[in-house]
Amino acid sequence: MKKNFYPIRTVLILCCALILQTTHAQVSGTVFRDINSSGTRELINPIEPGEYGVTVKVYNASNALIATTKTDAAGFYSISAVNAAAGTAVRIEFTAGAGDFPSKRIAGVRSNVQFVIAGPTAVNIDYAIAAKKFLNNNSNPYVATTAYVNGDANATTGPNAAGKYDNLHVFPYDLSNDGGNSRRAKNQYTGSVFGLAWQRESRTLFMSAYLKRHAGFGPGGIGAIYQSQISVSGIPANPSLLVDVSAIGINVGGNPRTGSLPANASAPNTDDGVFANVGKMGIGSMELSDDGRDLYFVNMYEKKLHRINIGNPLKSSFSSADVTGTWVIPDPSLAGMAWHPMALKMHDHKFYVGGVSVKETTGLHDIADTADMKGIVYEFNPATNAFTEVLRFPLTHRKGFSNADYKYEFRNNYWSAWQNNGDISYGGPLRNGLIYNPTVPAKSWATALYYAQPMLSAIEFDIDGSMILGIRDRFGDQGGYANYFETGNVVGETYRTLASGEVLRAGKSGAAWVLENAASVTTNGITTTTPGVTANNPAQTGAFVSGDLGTPWGGSYGPGGGYYYYNFNFTLAGVSAPFNTGAANSAHYLKSNGGLAYLPGYNEVLTTAIDPVSSGYSNGLIKNTNTGIQAGNMAARMNLIVNPSGDPANMGKAASLGDLELLLDAATMEIGNRVWNDLNGNGRQDADEPGLAGVAVVLRSPGADGVYNNGDDQTWT
Repeated sequence: MKKNFYPIRTVLILCCALILQTTHAQVSGTVFRDINSSGTRELINPIEPGEYGVTVKVYNASNALIATTKTDAAGFYSISAVNAAAGTAVRIEFTAGAGDFPSKRIAGVRSNVQFVIAGPTAVNIDYAIAAKKFLNNNSNPYVATTAYVNGDANATTGPNAAGKYDNLHVFPYDLSNDGGNSRRAKNQYTGSVFGLAWQRESRTLFMSAYLKRHAGFGPGGIGAIYQSQISVSGIPANPSLLVDVSAIGINVGGNPRTGSLPANASAPNTDDGVFANVGKMGIGSMELSDDGRDLYFVNMYEKKLHRINIGNPLKSSFSSADVTGTWVIPDPSLAGMAWHPMALKMHDHKFYVGGVSVKETTGLHDIADTADMKGIVYEFNPATNAFTEVLRFPLTHRKGFSNADYKYEFRNNYWSAWQNNGDISYGGPLRNGLIYNPTVPAKSWATALYYAQPMLSAIEFDIDGSMILGIRDRFGDQGGYANYFETGNVVGETYRTLASGEVLRAGKSGAAWVLENAASVTTNGITTTTPGVTANNPAQTGAFVSGDLGTPWGGSYGPGGGYYYYNFNFTLAGVSAPFNTGAANSAHYLKSNGGLAYLPGYNEVLTTAIDPVSSGYSNGLIKNTNTGIQAGNMAARMNLIVNPSGDPANMGKAASLGDLELLLDAATMEIGNRVWNDLNGNGRQDADEPGLAGVAVVLRSPGADGVYNNGDDQTWT
């Protein structure tokens, strides 16, 4: 028996070894997002992440599908040798998202169709994908934003002429400097603008008119979209009118101003007729299609999404025939609430429209008015003309404080209903609920105001699919600095308005998104939790009435009791030099003006903000880290504008900056494919059919006139 046993055991061991070897033989690899289209994976500046959810199919030489899998959150996939045994010739096909295409080929392994012989051990087959929206050859691109100026933008003569102040600002992404005077354009060319879009091929920035109190429209009026070509060194040409959408059949409302604005930017004014109409008229955010030919924008007056064919190359004139799409944005129809869309972003060939559903009032502030306020985002698919709600979240959470003085219960730490009454009289809707502080002169105490009202103004998408939301404070666009309100102005008083916006994050969950909760966000199965609040948050007691309802001292802020993006001004722990050199400005917990920008691969979001550094009455930029050990923390900050004390010209802290736009270069691209020997003549690249070397391939273009054989054709071999 022993003699018979050992040979059998040996055979069993050998068989098990062969089975084990076969089981572990496999094809595996990583699908990654090649942001700079280099063909190789970068791990820093840009950080090129693995791509989640890419379908990987494996076929044998008979074209039989032998395995299917998807990449995990790290972009990794694996095909077991149970499916592809050692020595098997296989064809691997990768299917990524809409708009994705193979990146630059390196060593023949970057195509979405690849061929390999499965080995006795794991064979590594990676795939680099690109998409035009992410392609970026710039390590430090220029960024644009716009600034608001008090007064008549068309005034160019006389003292402090409003048209002569800077409006367009261009600066480097790393915030190493503010761009300097040569990278600015004057207010006279555009007036008040918010929405921005960038056509890479022509290096043209588009800017749309925006209704903001005290800040006059430019020469094109409320329906204007302006253009400025910006050089590779960041120097803008003087902006000019691209199109007045009102003249081509799009109704964005008329100018509600009932009086004129002063030519002198330093002159206070009541700017009658505007207060109640902020956020309800004109153009909101804008976006270009991936091919740069179609400009989409939100009509805040008719609550519609419009598409204009602007051409690429850019057209010089427009008519109603160029309006190639108009869609009514769905109204969530919440009882007693008004729907106000504004934000717009393109992502994976779909457009995302964001807005708020809020109660409107002309009466005294009432915390009960905020009970059902919601932020809502719709996905719009231009292929089907269908809107789908993908995110809905309450706006009833306890905000980070607007100001450290706590003059108003509730209003300092909560979003308010939209206030349409510009009466600043004592006891009126803008000053009711004032908590008197006997240690501060009454005049000084009562003339600085905050009344935060939400507008969902900007949307960005992180490279992992998470949604980043910019919420602008409407009150910043209803007031100014050292300026008047519409009615009830007290002789000898001017008023300072404080804007207090938020930056929130939502995780991807299937086909929808879920708002952050208690400083946590989950995307693709990965949860990131940040500290939620700065370490030196004020204590829960203070110099004001501690028993009042809504007392804002200390406690928890943000949805669910914590902010994902938690640090805009307090502790600078972890913030790299040279940004960790100035004092922290602790007067305001929230600072965003609602403008956002995201540079793929750089793991941070940029927002326009009040008081980014220690200077009072200033406006500039703040960066916050998106993921990793410093997630939510401040990453950088820079001033753009410092307002002179008592001068209304630059708006102080009244939401003085608009949206942001990255001025990326048109990235280089490749055209290519595989020439193979179709041994069996079936017209299909079977797994065992070899490629052919040395075949001449000619690429031909019809030239500038778009017609072949007219003498201007171009060819490449």
